[in-house]
Amino acid sequence: MANCTKCGAELNEESYFCPSCGTPVGSAVADAVRVEDDEPIDNGIAPGFSARVDTDEFREAVSKGNKTFVIAILATMLLLPPIVTFIAGLLTHKETHILVAAGVIVEIIMIIICIFVIIQRFTTKSWDGVVERKYMTRERAGRTARARKVGVIECMTDEGKKKKYKDRVIGQPMYHYLEEDDRVRFHPQLTYPFEKYDKSHDERIFCHFCGSMSPIEADYCTSCKKPLLK
Repeated sequence: MANCTKCGAELNEESYFCPSCGTPVGSAVADAVRVEDDEPIDNGIAPGFSARVDTDEFREAVSKGNKTFVIAILATMLLLPPIVTFIAGLLTHKETHILVAAGVIVEIIMIIICIFVIIQRFTTKSWDGVVERKYMTRERAGRTARARKVGVIECMTDEGKKKKYKDRVIGQPMYHYLEEDDRVRFHPQLTYPFEKYDKSHDERIFCHFCGSMSPIEADYCTSCKKPLLK
């Protein structure tokens, strides 16, 4: 039984207005009851992880994605330090040798970070587990940066290890796609790495390359045209 958000009075299943204060509540209560009473959607897809991940077509799509990822990382590594150094020179008017030294330090730091990110992507192993908990938090990229929302997904693997994944993408598509108690498989070389085990009641299917949703009948993402795990 739901309650009015204004006066707290109980609302029955057909309530569109509060019987106590008259506040409109729309069809939210009735719709919620109808959804609970509805039979689960049967889309014809049996529960299980997709075998498509082992096809040549899917491997080729992953390979292209990895190449794009590496190129983006290398471009960041090579271009960001000179840009930062140039902007620092304009703002601080420091001597050239000081700026060069600062640029070299930034370049070394960027190289270390980029190597770590690339190694992590290509050496992390796939695992199966269950989503234990998910929640939203805020984090800053730096002391002066504005805090932004981050979706956190905590999992327990079949081997009993705890894993934490942070969905930092705007809109948190991976975070909103998964629910607590979902059984998942982690594919480390995919942009959006979690594949859901049971897709049998879904109306739409998630693209692990671009994060968009397509109709459950589709075999290829309607946005990026890459194969879907179904």
